[in-house]
Amino acid sequence: MTARHIPVISAIIVIAAVLTMIGLGIWQLQRKQEKEALIALYSRSIGNSAVIDKWGSDPFTADPSFAYRRVAGDCVPIGEPQLVSGRSASGQPGLVAAVPCRIFSGFDLAGSYVLVLGWTDSVEKMKWDGGKFTGTLVPTIKMNVIQPDESDKGYDRFVHAEYHIVADPPVAGLQPMAKPDPGDLPNNHLAYAGQWFFFALTALVIYVLALKRRRR
Repeated sequence: MTARHIPVISAIIVIAAVLTMIGLGIWQLQRKQEKEALIALYSRSIGNSAVIDKWGSDPFTADPSFAYRRVAGDCVPIGEPQLVSGRSASGQPGLVAAVPCRIFSGFDLAGSYVLVLGWTDSVEKMKWDGGKFTGTLVPTIKMNVIQPDESDKGYDRFVHAEYHIVADPPVAGLQPMAKPDPGDLPNNHLAYAGQWFFFALTALVIYVLALKRRRR
């Protein structure tokens, strides 16, 4: 088949789609490298035993090196503790209690975060009036912790969505939960890149077969 027999418009559309998919695949490979560098940074941070007890005004969004660092403060609950699935420090399945809090560092408001209080095997509703804590600041991947209800006194809809805090040692009489691990962060970018490259190849093969069939 000569070039004059190839439909120009369809060829342009297919080539544009293929180039777009290849570009997305390359972008996913770049994201993979970025995620690996971030996990390495987090791994170094979790080995730092120093406790940050003087917070600025929401420093964590600006500096990812604060993730997986030890922090301390005062929690003023702005909702009731909620139970979500989780594992104990020994790997036993059960529940972890989490509560949205206004976090104070000294006399300064550090922000509003979800504080994970600890692990339990009881499904009974619990209550915690707040207080001092020490814990690990963790990037939030997916937490089934609901924002405080608008009917709650002191409702604050600006609970920090990017990070939550895992109390260590646990508070409210709960047991230790599994320690946060940067290795648990998802890094599926290589698989996504492979999918985009496969889609690009598939589109090319289908188009070539369609041209051959058209020639007949």
